[in-house]
Amino acid sequence: GLIQITGENHPVNYEAAAYHLENAAKWGHAKAMWMLGLLYLQEVYLFYGKQEEGKQWIIKSCRLGCEEAIDTAKKHNIRY
Repeated sequence: GLIQITGENHPVNYEAAAYHLENAAKWGHAKAMWMLGLLYLQEVYLFYGKQEEGKQWIIKSCRLGCEEAIDTAKKHNIRY
């Protein structure tokens, strides 16, 4: 998932990133939840209408103690 989203030595593939991040998030990986939430918060046509789902992933990640998610929640005024 991380290679698809950062584009390290590969073109960025947001669909593949979302797929892998969602699988990891469903297994309880807090950082994957945060990254998936960030991806869904973007105004990218692939994720149109997924902003609320993105917020929910960030909230779940915050509740698991992910510092990056907590910082993101504060920046976007997301209550967790």
